[in-house]
Amino acid sequence: MAILLTCGNKEFECTYALWHHTRSLLVCATFEYLKDFMTRKIIEREQTELDELYKYFSTICASFDEDDYYASFIDNLHDSKFVNLLIQFGVSGIHVVCNKSENRGFYSVGNSYDICELNKKIKPIISNKDTAQFSFVNKFIDVFQESVDKNILVVMSDTLV
Repeated sequence: MAILLTCGNKEFECTYALWHHTRSLLVCATFEYLKDFMTRKIIEREQTELDELYKYFSTICASFDEDDYYASFIDNLHDSKFVNLLIQFGVSGIHVVCNKSENRGFYSVGNSYDICELNKKIKPIISNKDTAQFSFVNKFIDVFQESVDKNILVVMSDTLV
Protein backbone atom coordinates (compact mmCIF):
# COMPACT_ATOMS: atom_id res chain seq x y z
CA MET A 1 0.00 0.00 0.00
CA ALA A 2 1.02 3.56 -0.61
CA ILE A 3 -0.13 7.14 -0.25
CA LEU A 4 -1.30 9.06 -3.31
CA LEU A 5 -1.77 12.83 -3.24
CA THR A 6 -3.41 14.37 -6.30
CA CYS A 7 -4.34 17.90 -7.24
CA GLY A 8 -5.10 19.01 -10.78
CA ASN A 9 -2.28 17.68 -12.96
CA LYS A 10 0.12 17.07 -10.05
CA GLU A 11 0.58 13.79 -8.26
CA PHE A 12 2.77 12.50 -5.43
CA GLU A 13 2.96 8.81 -4.58
CA CYS A 14 5.06 6.97 -2.04
CA THR A 15 5.00 3.97 0.26
CA TYR A 16 3.82 4.35 3.85
CA ALA A 17 7.43 4.01 5.01
CA LEU A 18 8.55 6.80 2.70
CA TRP A 19 5.55 8.91 3.79
CA HIS A 20 6.65 8.57 7.40
CA HIS A 21 10.25 9.37 6.41
CA THR A 22 9.13 12.48 4.50
CA ARG A 23 7.13 13.77 7.45
CA SER A 24 10.06 13.03 9.79
CA LEU A 25 12.39 14.96 7.49
CA LEU A 26 10.00 17.93 7.49
CA VAL A 27 9.66 17.85 11.30
CA CYS A 28 13.46 17.82 11.77
CA ALA A 29 13.92 20.66 9.28
CA THR A 30 11.16 22.67 11.01
CA PHE A 31 12.82 22.34 14.39
CA GLU A 32 16.19 23.22 12.92
CA TYR A 33 14.56 26.35 11.43
CA LEU A 34 12.92 27.26 14.76
CA LYS A 35 16.14 26.79 16.72
CA ASP A 36 18.00 29.00 14.25
CA PHE A 37 15.20 31.60 14.32
CA MET A 38 15.20 31.76 18.12
CA THR A 39 18.99 32.02 18.24
CA ARG A 40 19.02 34.89 15.72
CA LYS A 41 16.36 36.79 17.65
CA ILE A 42 18.28 36.44 20.90
CA ILE A 43 21.47 37.64 19.23
CA GLU A 44 19.53 40.59 17.77
CA ARG A 45 18.31 41.33 21.31
CA GLU A 46 14.68 41.05 20.36
CA GLN A 47 14.22 38.52 23.09
CA THR A 48 11.92 40.47 25.43
CA GLU A 49 8.81 39.48 23.50
CA LEU A 50 10.23 36.03 22.88
CA ASP A 51 11.36 35.20 26.42
CA GLU A 52 8.30 33.18 27.35
CA LEU A 53 8.09 31.49 23.94
CA TYR A 54 11.81 30.72 23.96
CA LYS A 55 11.56 29.12 27.41
CA TYR A 56 8.57 27.10 26.28
CA PHE A 57 10.26 26.09 23.02
CA SER A 58 13.44 25.12 24.89
CA THR A 59 11.40 22.99 27.27
CA ILE A 60 9.65 21.28 24.35
CA CYS A 61 12.96 20.65 22.55
CA ALA A 62 14.55 19.23 25.69
CA SER A 63 11.71 16.74 25.98
CA PHE A 64 12.09 15.54 22.39
CA ASP A 65 13.71 12.21 21.67
CA GLU A 66 16.61 13.08 19.36
CA ASP A 67 16.32 9.67 17.72
CA ASP A 68 12.67 10.23 16.82
CA TYR A 69 11.67 13.88 16.53
CA TYR A 70 8.54 12.83 14.65
CA ALA A 71 7.11 10.77 17.53
CA SER A 72 7.94 13.54 19.98
CA PHE A 73 6.28 16.07 17.69
CA ILE A 74 3.12 13.96 17.42
CA ASP A 75 3.04 13.68 21.22
CA ASN A 76 2.84 17.49 21.47
CA LEU A 77 0.09 18.08 18.88
CA HIS A 78 -2.58 18.08 21.59
CA ASP A 79 -0.94 21.08 23.31
CA SER A 80 -2.59 24.27 22.04
CA LYS A 81 0.36 26.37 23.23
CA PHE A 82 2.65 24.25 21.05
CA VAL A 83 0.35 24.57 18.03
CA ASN A 84 0.12 28.35 18.61
CA LEU A 85 3.92 28.54 18.62
CA LEU A 86 3.96 26.86 15.21
CA ILE A 87 1.34 29.30 13.93
CA GLN A 88 3.12 32.36 15.36
CA PHE A 89 6.38 31.49 13.62
CA GLY A 90 4.75 30.64 10.30
CA VAL A 91 5.40 26.90 10.34
CA SER A 92 1.90 25.58 11.03
CA GLY A 93 2.12 23.64 7.78
CA ILE A 94 4.03 20.97 9.69
CA HIS A 95 1.01 20.49 11.94
CA VAL A 96 -1.16 20.09 8.85
CA VAL A 97 1.16 17.49 7.29
CA CYS A 98 1.54 15.42 10.44
CA ASN A 99 -2.01 15.65 11.73
CA LYS A 100 -3.56 13.78 8.79
CA SER A 101 -4.35 10.10 8.92
CA GLU A 102 -2.47 7.90 6.51
CA ASN A 103 -5.36 7.05 4.23
CA ARG A 104 -8.22 8.83 2.50
CA GLY A 105 -8.96 12.49 3.02
CA PHE A 106 -8.40 16.01 1.79
CA TYR A 107 -6.12 18.97 2.30
CA SER A 108 -7.90 22.31 1.91
CA VAL A 109 -6.45 25.19 -0.07
CA GLY A 110 -5.68 26.84 3.29
CA ASN A 111 -3.84 23.69 4.41
CA SER A 112 -1.90 23.75 1.15
CA TYR A 113 -1.00 27.40 1.65
CA ASP A 114 0.34 26.64 5.14
CA ILE A 115 2.43 23.77 3.76
CA CYS A 116 3.85 26.00 1.00
CA GLU A 117 4.71 28.71 3.56
CA LEU A 118 6.47 26.10 5.68
CA ASN A 119 8.42 25.00 2.62
CA LYS A 120 9.69 28.55 2.01
CA LYS A 121 11.20 28.57 5.49
CA ILE A 122 12.71 25.08 5.58
CA LYS A 123 13.72 24.70 1.93
CA PRO A 124 17.29 25.95 2.55
CA ILE A 125 17.70 23.43 5.37
CA ILE A 126 16.48 20.50 3.29
CA SER A 127 18.51 21.55 0.23
CA ASN A 128 21.68 21.34 2.34
CA LYS A 129 20.96 17.71 3.28
CA ASP A 130 20.82 15.54 0.19
CA THR A 131 19.78 16.28 -3.38
CA ALA A 132 17.61 13.15 -3.66
CA GLN A 133 15.62 14.12 -0.56
CA PHE A 134 15.37 17.71 -1.79
CA SER A 135 14.01 16.56 -5.15
CA PHE A 136 11.55 14.21 -3.46
CA VAL A 137 10.24 16.93 -1.13
CA ASN A 138 9.88 19.30 -4.10
CA LYS A 139 7.58 16.77 -5.81
CA PHE A 140 5.56 16.61 -2.59
CA ILE A 141 5.34 20.42 -2.39
CA ASP A 142 4.39 20.72 -6.09
CA VAL A 143 1.03 19.09 -5.32
CA PHE A 144 0.25 21.68 -2.64
CA GLN A 145 1.44 24.57 -4.80
CA GLU A 146 -0.98 23.36 -7.48
CA SER A 147 -3.76 23.53 -4.88
CA VAL A 148 -2.86 27.12 -3.98
CA ASP A 149 -2.44 28.18 -7.63
CA LYS A 150 -5.71 26.62 -8.84
CA ASN A 151 -7.74 27.00 -5.61
CA ILE A 152 -8.65 23.30 -5.47
CA LEU A 153 -8.39 20.56 -2.84
CA VAL A 154 -5.60 18.01 -2.57
CA VAL A 155 -7.02 14.49 -2.46
CA MET A 156 -5.26 11.85 -0.35
CA SER A 157 -5.95 8.20 -1.10
CA ASP A 158 -4.51 4.74 -0.75
CA THR A 159 -2.99 3.05 -3.74
CA LEU A 160 -1.06 -0.07 -4.57
CA VAL A 161 2.60 0.46 -5.43
